[in-house]
Amino acid sequence: MATFCTHYCCNLLIIMGSYYFIVQAVFKHEDELRQQAKKMNVTSLRSNADQEAVSAEIRAAKVAILNTSLWLFAWTPFAVVSVLGTWYNSSIITPLLSELPNLCAKSSGVYNPIIYALSHPKYRLVNQFFFIS
Repeated sequence: MATFCTHYCCNLLIIMGSYYFIVQAVFKHEDELRQQAKKMNVTSLRSNADQEAVSAEIRAAKVAILNTSLWLFAWTPFAVVSVLGTWYNSSIITPLLSELPNLCAKSSGVYNPIIYALSHPKYRLVNQFFFIS
């Protein structure tokens, strides 16, 4: 149970806390930009193209929620099967049931780069160029 708490629960708290503070910093920065624009008597400090795009606050929140959800998707089955096998009836855990959570957990290292790459506007612009050509 100590391993479950330190390797699953503590990591989950660290991830959620980190993304919470990242999103809070983005909200604070966007608020400062709005206040500066108000002092300068303009509607926004961003260009017209940036204003039409989804705000940075919403993008950061979406990325944070998506990354946390995918981390939960990857590691929760592994944690559940580990606790079941250790503390409960381990005869219910078949070879397939023990292998699928391992595959989900090992795939967790792939999610972050893909999400950050796809959510970055310049990356999408470059990919559109290569796929259209």
